[in-house]
Amino acid sequence: NHDYSVDLTEVIIPPRSTIIGKTLIDLRFRSKFGLTTVALWRNGRSYRTDVGKMPLQVGDALLMVGSAAQIRALAQESDFTVLQSGHAARPRRPHKARLALTIFAITIFVALTGIIPPAEVLLAGALAAILTGCLNMDEAYRAVEWRVIFTIAGMLPLSTALIQTGLAARVGDVLTATFAPFGTWVFLGALYLVVMLLTQALSAQVTVVVVGAIAVNAAVDAGIAPTVAAILTAAACSSGFLNQVAHPVNVLVAAPGGYHPADYPRVGFGLMIVVFLALMLGLAVFWGVR
Repeated sequence: NHDYSVDLTEVIIPPRSTIIGKTLIDLRFRSKFGLTTVALWRNGRSYRTDVGKMPLQVGDALLMVGSAAQIRALAQESDFTVLQSGHAARPRRPHKARLALTIFAITIFVALTGIIPPAEVLLAGALAAILTGCLNMDEAYRAVEWRVIFTIAGMLPLSTALIQTGLAARVGDVLTATFAPFGTWVFLGALYLVVMLLTQALSAQVTVVVVGAIAVNAAVDAGIAPTVAAILTAAACSSGFLNQVAHPVNVLVAAPGGYHPADYPRVGFGLMIVVFLALMLGLAVFWGVR
């Protein structure tokens, strides 16, 4: 039975985890989850002794031993990101693979046609996956990033307040007055830079909700289509390359790749420039920005 066979797995501490600064002993980790921690990888160095006494940090990679059932139980905890391997990662419903792929393909195709609003199409696709047995209710519930949803829900009133109080328009006026006289491309470049820097400190979801209204107002004042501002904001919010905690993916690749904090800005600046140039080219070619 795979559920009771011993397996190795790697566990990463993600950003904004509530256990940062605590030790495995403080968490009573072994008694709670039944997993044994073999080693810890941090900043390019491996630790094999007294791991349970070391305060956990963002990006720590823990090598653990336990059963597949214990690993799956840990994967349900939002404070840990489990990179499953071996028995724990084997698909439990391989006979549903073709059906799941078909549902996915149909969902994406219908969403791209625009016949039905994308949100409704994606919801229908998720329900189809559950009703056909590709996922059960518990798996579907765990697949939803509830913290992101509640964060966005909490920030939407702030975005509305920025618009209704006129603050978004005022900040937009300042951006327009400062950069618009230098031309459209300078204005768009400055807007991209501001949003991108905010993304390094805040999550992309929070940044786009808060800054979106300001960017649109600034673009309208500068005589630029709101669609252009929306696309630029979305691209800038996806440019969290400069530090380890700007995006969850940065943390996921840190330990397996052996990356140090200094590696992110060294590579990230180049990626940021590539994204910026590709964005400007796209705006010129597809949206007629001049």
